[in-house]
Amino acid sequence: MPLPAVPGCGKLLRTYRGAPASCPLNGRFLHLTKSGGSEVERALGIPFQGHARLSRRDDRDASCFAEGALPYFTLLRHPLERKLSLYSFWRSGRNQFMYKVRQAAFCERGTGRAYSTPCKPKQSFAAWLNRTEDTVSTAKQLAGDVDGVRVSADGVLYEQNDYMIFYLQQLLAKAPPLSSVIRLLESRFFLIGVTEQLPAFVAMAHCSHPARSTRPSPPVRVTNNSSHATLESLLHGAEYDAAARANLRDMYLYRWAEARSEALTRCLLDGWRTSWPPGVGAGSAITAAGMDHCPWTASSTI
Repeated sequence: MPLPAVPGCGKLLRTYRGAPASCPLNGRFLHLTKSGGSEVERALGIPFQGHARLSRRDDRDASCFAEGALPYFTLLRHPLERKLSLYSFWRSGRNQFMYKVRQAAFCERGTGRAYSTPCKPKQSFAAWLNRTEDTVSTAKQLAGDVDGVRVSADGVLYEQNDYMIFYLQQLLAKAPPLSSVIRLLESRFFLIGVTEQLPAFVAMAHCSHPARSTRPSPPVRVTNNSSHATLESLLHGAEYDAAARANLRDMYLYRWAEARSEALTRCLLDGWRTSWPPGVGAGSAITAAGMDHCPWTASSTI
C-alpha cells in the first residue's frame, strides 16, 4: 500500500495558517491516550482535553468549528510504541483511579497494585498485541471516556487494533478506509504531529495562535512515566511483523503523519531562513527557533 503523497509547501502552509485566529487552543486538541498529550497540555497551558474520539466531540462554537474550518490539532505516536506504553501503564496501576477493576481484567489473580505486589499480566506483550477480536464486549466501566477498550471472552483487558484509525474517524464506520481518515485530517486539522517530534509540535501549535506568537514557546519535558522496556527488547522478527500487520492501517497513518510533519517543519524553516547548522534536524531547528520567538506566524510572509 503506497503512502499518500505529502502536499507541497504552498498547501501545507495554507493549512497551518488556516487555524481560526480568534479561537483559543483549549478545546481543539485531540488527545489520544499514551501519545504525549499530557505534556502538550502542560506545555501549552491548556486543561486536560479528555480522550473522547472525534465522532463523540460536541463542538458547539460555530465560529471555531464551522464546516470548512481547520480547528483541530493532534499528536500521533508509533502504533506499537503507543500500545507498549498502554500495556505498561495498565501493568503499573499508577496515575489511574480505575486501577483495581482494570488490573482485575489485566493481571493474574492476586497480583497488582491492590495486592501491593507487581502485576503479572495475563499475557505477554507479544500475545496481548496479537489477540483476535472475536466474542468480545466493550469495557466502559474499565475505560472511562476512552473508547476502543475491550474485554475478551476469556476476561483479558485489551485495546482494539488500528486504534488511531478508530479514534480519528468522524462517522462510526466499523473499518473506515485509510484514505477517508487522511482526507478528514487534511480537511479539519491545521496541525498533525508525531510524538517523536514533540518539542517541534508544541512550538508549532504555540506559534499558530496570534495571542501566543509574540511570546517564546514553552519548554517540553520528554519523559517515560511508565519506565517500560523498549519495543525492540520485547518483539523480535516474526512477532514484530505480526503486530505490525494487525495494526497495518495505523502504521501507514503514522508514517504519513511523520512525513507530513517533517515536510511542514522544513517548509516553515525554509521560509524563515535558508539553512540551519549542519547535523541539526529540522525538528530541533524549529524547536530552537520557537523557543526564542515565532518567526513563522500566520501574519508573516513566507
